[in-house]
Amino acid sequence: MMEWTNETRKLKDLLPNARNPRRVSKRMSDKLGESVDEFGVCDPLIINLDGEIIGGHTRVKQLLKMGFEEVPVRIPSKKLTRKQCDKLCLLLNKATGGWDDNCLANEWEEDILLEGGFTREELCIDAPVDGEESPKKCMISINFVDPEQLKDAEERIEELVDLCPGATYKVKIK
Repeated sequence: MMEWTNETRKLKDLLPNARNPRRVSKRMSDKLGESVDEFGVCDPLIINLDGEIIGGHTRVKQLLKMGFEEVPVRIPSKKLTRKQCDKLCLLLNKATGGWDDNCLANEWEEDILLEGGFTREELCIDAPVDGEESPKKCMISINFVDPEQLKDAEERIEELVDLCPGATYKVKIK
């Protein structure tokens, strides 16, 4: 198993990976900046022994814009091959979990979800404002194992439909 150590490096000494496939919207980059303003750099960059960035390209761009000179990094105990770097780059960005929609809808405040990077569309809370049209589509996802649970879900579906009046709905039952 690979071992990793924590260090601090100068941003100017880090090398971007020209093959980095990750793209982030301006909105998400701005959200990252807001997060750094509030919480600091709480997630170190992942780099190879030579300073090539494996994970954290967007953070580097944002930190440079914000005037940072140094950043926490995690470094492997031995140099990763190109194939290992590529695989780790993808895993750091792709191998993520999903969301428990019921938990988000029932346990989280809307303002925190929006501040945390969700869009109103993702949350299906884009109700019309000042004569605007309602959203055209809305996905409702319900997780259950037993078909008998569908009866309990009908009430929740009605609540969600009320959030986006006039929209068309696709109900996906997992």
